[in-house]
Amino acid sequence: MAVPSASFGKTARFLSGVLLEQGPIARRQVGFALISVWLAAVAAALGPLVLKALIDHLSDTSAPESGMAPGFSPVFLAALYAGSLLLTRVSGEVRSWLYGMAEQSMLRWVSRTYLAHLMRVPLASHIDQPTGVTVQILENGRQGLRLLLQHVLFTLIPGLIELALMMVVIASLFD
Repeated sequence: MAVPSASFGKTARFLSGVLLEQGPIARRQVGFALISVWLAAVAAALGPLVLKALIDHLSDTSAPESGMAPGFSPVFLAALYAGSLLLTRVSGEVRSWLYGMAEQSMLRWVSRTYLAHLMRVPLASHIDQPTGVTVQILENGRQGLRLLLQHVLFTLIPGLIELALMMVVIASLFD
């Protein structure tokens, strides 16, 4: 049996439909997870700039006020760099925690929706099915949804945000 291909638009509409069907708590958790993604991306993109300023400040002994961060002490710049690394890691952990709770809610919704559909199907179609087929279909759907959501939230969105921020930083430095 051939697997139908889905376009990006169909996939995006499906994922947004799943998210919109959730209660306000799950939507809020996904929203906070996206905010955590944004914070981690900002910290990851700006951390190297702070490190550059720190290295420039430490290597330039003739003019202590030159470089990207005039007036900042090396201790402050080191603390700012360590803070950006900490924010990146903490945001990643918070994102995973919030997403885990929202994911369980979404998977329960998919299971309830599928099982409600199975209850409406005529008995004859259940008798014709081999044992375990409906459970396997449900599990395949749940795994597919989990895979899509994880790739979107943990790979695609952070990568796009970091890429956009790095483009802005590079454009501002070489302007």
